[in-house]
Amino acid sequence: MRCFYAFLLTLCIPFSSSYGMYSASPPNEIRIESISFLNESGKTTTITEIPHSESSLVLIPGYFQCHASCPILADQLKKMVDGVQKFSKFRFLFLSFDPKDEMETMKMFRSHHQLPSTWLLGVITDQSFAKEFFAQFQYSFQKTDFGFDHPNTAFVFSPKSLIWTGSLFGGQILALDLVQAYRDANLANQTGLSAGFSKFLGKKEYLMLYGLIITVLSLGYVFFFFSKRRRLVSKG
Repeated sequence: MRCFYAFLLTLCIPFSSSYGMYSASPPNEIRIESISFLNESGKTTTITEIPHSESSLVLIPGYFQCHASCPILADQLKKMVDGVQKFSKFRFLFLSFDPKDEMETMKMFRSHHQLPSTWLLGVITDQSFAKEFFAQFQYSFQKTDFGFDHPNTAFVFSPKSLIWTGSLFGGQILALDLVQAYRDANLANQTGLSAGFSKFLGKKEYLMLYGLIITVLSLGYVFFFFSKRRRLVSKG
C-alpha cells in the first residue's frame, strides 16, 4: 500500500513544478538603481536605503485607495509568505503611484489589511516619474473615473543587487510560486558554472521531464512489485 501512495505522489511532481502565477523576468538585466518615495512617517527615502540582508525584495505597485486588485494581491502575498518562511526570505514594499495618497491612506491600508510591520509602504509623488520607472518592468497604469486601471502584478528582485528576476501575477498565487521566485532571485547573485548549472536544473521544462522520468520509473516499479507478488501467490 505504501508503494501505491508513493506512486501517487510522483504523479503530482510534473504538475507541481508548473508555476502558473510566476514568470521569470526577461534575460536582459534590469536593476533598481535608486528611487525616492514618501514613507509612512512623511519622510522621503530611497529603495537603496532599505536594509538588504539576504531577503529578496517584492515590489508591489498600486495605490492605497484601491478597492479591487491591490488589496487582493497584498492579502494573497501576506497569506502565502507565511507558509514558506522557513526556506524563503522576502521583504515587501508596496509603492503607490497615486500622488493623492498620503500618510493617512497608507496607515489605513496597513491597518485594514493587517500588514506586518516588516512591510514597507510608500508613495511616489511624481506620477510622470512613476510611469517611467514602472515602464521598464513592462507595467503601466492609466487614470480612470473610478481610480486607476493597472495590472495586478508584483515584481521580485534579488537580494543586495536588486536585479529584477521575476513577476508574480494576482489571481491565485501558490506557495510554489514564491519558492521559485525566491530561488531565481538568489541565483541572480551567483556567478560562474554553479549559477549556469542551477538555472539549467531549475527550468520548468526540465522539471517536467524529471517528473515524467520518475513517473515512468514508478510505474515500472509498481508493475514489477505486483508481478512478483502474483508469482509468489500462485506458487503458494
